[in-house]
Amino acid sequence: MGDALASALCVFDIDGVLLVNGAPSREGVENVRRCVERGLRVAIVSGRRLEEWPRIRSLLKSSGAPVDRIEILALKRSEEDTREFKLRIYSEIVAEGLDVAEIHEDDLDLVRKLTSMFPRARIYVYSSGRVVEVLDRGSS
Repeated sequence: MGDALASALCVFDIDGVLLVNGAPSREGVENVRRCVERGLRVAIVSGRRLEEWPRIRSLLKSSGAPVDRIEILALKRSEEDTREFKLRIYSEIVAEGLDVAEIHEDDLDLVRKLTSMFPRARIYVYSSGRVVEVLDRGSS
């Protein structure tokens, strides 16, 4: 049934990763395309509100992001704290037993927590839409 990598996830944040100041990030969009080309599944985990998705999707699509390949979309539906929301979603990913190959995130405090939750994932740390560090702790 194909190799294990084919079922692994690349998880992206929106703000600071895929969008910067409301405009698509070239590097973030390119990383989504790269994940799709590698056969990885794409997920979005963001503190953005669900009702904002149609506008964000349109912006990303116009920049060439393969938005039709996004398989998991986790956006807030309430006033829950963004970091707590993301940690809850990532905990659900762990509980479901989903394999995470890559995480693309700009929240350094969250990154610290995710490194222990996903010790095999490659974590791309962003600043203003650009990768500034890659934490590679055993992913392929």
